[in-house]
Amino acid sequence: MIDVTEINIITGEVIEREYTPEEKASRDQRQSEPSPEAAAKIAEAQVTENTEVVELKQSALNKLVSLGLTEQEALALVGI
Repeated sequence: MIDVTEINIITGEVIEREYTPEEKASRDQRQSEPSPEAAAKIAEAQVTENTEVVELKQSALNKLVSLGLTEQEALALVGI
């Protein structure tokens, strides 16, 4: 399989070859890393998810306290 085509612009010589182990490792690493835009979206989604979980836990805490549990009891149940 031809991975790389090298062209010498002075002589016009064309060399077709496979990746070297170093080139293949570098390519594989680049392909496994998300783009900066994708990484930003992932981070934003995690922040949103974490914020939603905190809000749900606070809501559950408030409801448990309104039912008569102490704040410490409610915190133990909610896991805050």
